[in-house]
Amino acid sequence: MHNTWPGDLRLPELTVSTPPLEQALPVGPDYFAESILTGRPYPLKALITEGNPLISSANTNKVRAAFKKLDFYVYTGLFMEEAAYYADVILPVTSGLELDGVYMRRDDRAIRWQHAAVPRVGQSKPDWEIWIDLAHAFGRRDRKKPTSYWTDAFPQSWKDYSKLWAEFVKHTPAMGGMTQERMDARAEPLRWPCPSPSHPGVSTLYLDHPSWYEAAAALGAPGKRFLTPSGNVEIFTPELDRKLAASGHRALPVFYTHPEVTGANPTIAYEPGFVTNPVNPQAVTHKVRLGVPGSDAVHRDFPLMGMTGRPSVVHFASVTHWTPTGEQLNGIRLVQVHPDTARRFGIGDRDTVVVESPRGKVTGTALFWPAIRPDTIFVPNTFGPAQQVGDQFGDPRYEAANGLVDDGLYDNLSGQQAYKCFACRISKA
Repeated sequence: MHNTWPGDLRLPELTVSTPPLEQALPVGPDYFAESILTGRPYPLKALITEGNPLISSANTNKVRAAFKKLDFYVYTGLFMEEAAYYADVILPVTSGLELDGVYMRRDDRAIRWQHAAVPRVGQSKPDWEIWIDLAHAFGRRDRKKPTSYWTDAFPQSWKDYSKLWAEFVKHTPAMGGMTQERMDARAEPLRWPCPSPSHPGVSTLYLDHPSWYEAAAALGAPGKRFLTPSGNVEIFTPELDRKLAASGHRALPVFYTHPEVTGANPTIAYEPGFVTNPVNPQAVTHKVRLGVPGSDAVHRDFPLMGMTGRPSVVHFASVTHWTPTGEQLNGIRLVQVHPDTARRFGIGDRDTVVVESPRGKVTGTALFWPAIRPDTIFVPNTFGPAQQVGDQFGDPRYEAANGLVDDGLYDNLSGQQAYKCFACRISKA
């Protein structure tokens, strides 16, 4: 991806010995619920989260059941969002306006140094301070390892973000030019990679230009335009094919789609056991079989295909829950539906509707949208049932749209969920 860091970020090597790492849950943000509820691949009993899984994760009802089963849960966040009500401990965090640090525009990799605009509120802390304090608390209570096992890995000095950032820059060659001092002195941000103080920052990743080749050398690929063994774009190699085959994939793609896509299409099936994820070997994953004959049986009761997403570019489901602008733009859930489809189900434009999938149902307001496919509807995420600013505008408190989404057929390499595909039906409320 154009905005994905092509290397790694490094801190100083640990000076203490650490136990061998066990393989983690399948990658992606949502498999934790499966582990809590079933114990596969191992039981998860305690959780600390950043964010709000009861809005962002697929299959909200399943996630809610998982939160109820946890032995211990710590919520870190700005507001009393849905997940906070299940917490044993709530740790308030600071907002971006209260922090010194780096800020990145996701669309073009541009980073600038920003200074806190307002003081912190109450006892709130940035995320990194919470983790440093947690490590030091473990160090005071650990009876098997010396305190330094924890404290040396998370020094108190890193609570000063300037010092933490300086360590990243010092130990990550491709970031060598992105010092706080340089960013502070610039009117325009810097684009990473940026390996030296004289480097202008890479405008376009993998561009045939000296600025990229200097960055590639810092990333451990001197003289290469692309960070592959051959230095070329690699679509197929025997090595890549063997690597992916262990998970059920091949280097050359096989067409398949989600089983809830309308029509009987080739689909996917999961093997019961786990294998090492070839793309993320620190984690396990399910092996899959691709091209399995599909069935349209689910569409007998749920004849349409739905997808979820942001209602507007300003909405990311956290801070925008609590801003008047976000509320005005996204406060009403407008369910996009083709006029012919709506009339087929007796629905008028701006009618209150219920959208139901095999996993749950949500409400919204029908918005006739001639450009959408007649077999498809769009359900925006909008806000969750714990939001409060909408009350001032008279907006409804909606159910989480991701309660409609299936979590069982995630992409076994990336962990991505099928937020853009679920069988559903729509009716007038």
